Amino acid sequence: MIAFLAHYLASLLDPIAMVLCAWLGFLFKHLWKGAAIGALAYVALILLMPGIHMIAIILISKLFAGATFGLMGAALGRWLRPSPKLETPDA
Repeated sequence: MIAFLAHYLASLLDPIAMVLCAWLGFLFKHLWKGAAIGALAYVALILLMPGIHMIAIILISKLFAGATFGLMGAALGRWLRPSPKLETPDA
């Protein structure tokens, strides 16, 4: 558990992954879609980097960190984008 927490907290310090996952999460209005795309983007980013050995604890911590960034981006997108206004009929 301590190894997972250490890798998770270290993953939260990656600025490239933070921007990429938050931007992808920003594109979706649903929080779970933002979390899913953020998690997948972080794992894809890690797989492109040579020299990182994928063991289960690292993969899971990267998935959770990507989901965290995706959730932050999706929440920011919901907050910044205006919601559609309901039109009322004129009397």
